[in-house]
Amino acid sequence: MKISCSQEDFYSAINIVSKAVATRSTVSIAECILITAYGDEIKLTANNNELGIETIMAGNIEEEGMIAIDAKIFAEIIRSLPSSNIVMTTNEKYSVNIVCDQSEFNIMGRPGDDFSFLPDLNQENAVEIPQLALKDIIRQTIFSTDETKPVMRGEQFVIDGNTFQVESIDGYRFSIRKITLNDDYGDKKAIVPAKTLNELTKILRDDMDEFVQIVFSNNHMVFLFDTTTVVTRLIEGEFPDINRMMMADYETKFTVSKKKMTDSLRRASLLSREGDKKPIALNIKDDVLHIDLKTHVGTMDEDIDIKKEGKNLKIGFNPGYLLDVFNVVDDEEVDIYMGSSRYPCYINNAEKTYNYMILPVNI
Repeated sequence: MKISCSQEDFYSAINIVSKAVATRSTVSIAECILITAYGDEIKLTANNNELGIETIMAGNIEEEGMIAIDAKIFAEIIRSLPSSNIVMTTNEKYSVNIVCDQSEFNIMGRPGDDFSFLPDLNQENAVEIPQLALKDIIRQTIFSTDETKPVMRGEQFVIDGNTFQVESIDGYRFSIRKITLNDDYGDKKAIVPAKTLNELTKILRDDMDEFVQIVFSNNHMVFLFDTTTVVTRLIEGEFPDINRMMMADYETKFTVSKKKMTDSLRRASLLSREGDKKPIALNIKDDVLHIDLKTHVGTMDEDIDIKKEGKNLKIGFNPGYLLDVFNVVDDEEVDIYMGSSRYPCYINNAEKTYNYMILPVNI
């Protein structure tokens, strides 16, 4: 095989697929990147059998071929080279020669036939979503997944006609975000690993005019965008029925400035340290929200003007959980609904495009 391309394109492609390279695997080939050059396409692939990523790289093919190369050393070599054209040549003994300007490396590769290729899945009936919309909806929910419980290690994707909803839950809260799609895609449902979604957000573009195709299958989900394909195994099991946890009524509702509440919670976080589980107390009285926090670091007292309906209430929360929500809510004013000091609070908007639930703690 003999290929050439720019250092920038080569490193960008490596950076995309390296998110699916296995670390300390008992199967050493999973720690490699597969490079294939056939026809007019140069493809880079990584696959740890839970997550697989393939991307097409711009470049020229002089001789076709295929080889697997240790991902770590390969990435470090390409990253270290000058911003110029790279020529990579392999021979029948799987020796890899890399030349860029006055730099030359020779390393050993492995037969590409040993590599675990991505599964070939039917890509019909793909759901189309803007890249930025998918990136945002993941960012706005991913924080409430739970690594300790298998079925909660991911987010549930739900397609209901032209509605796309993402749900996540842990032992103390849930998050829901939904958007309207351009077409009706019927009913689909799957639990996608949070690790996959975190890596996916790093390579999706911040562009509402560029789309990602999502393909649902029994055991896998495929994301197709630009020149990249991401394939992930799905999590098996029954996701908790979040709809049964919804509050039908409330006794206290208040509306608060997103900016003021976010700033206050960030100030409160200055007094909270890892392992310090001291709750933040919210005292809702008339049209003032009084916030106080007492930790071994110090104390904080602050008032925020609000618009209140219903009863006065004093309630405690993990301040980090509240801040997670306010960091991702887009509205300038946020509505918070509460039943009592022992019942969850709900943060949502009139359109229900987002809905967050947080359990209180004793104060």
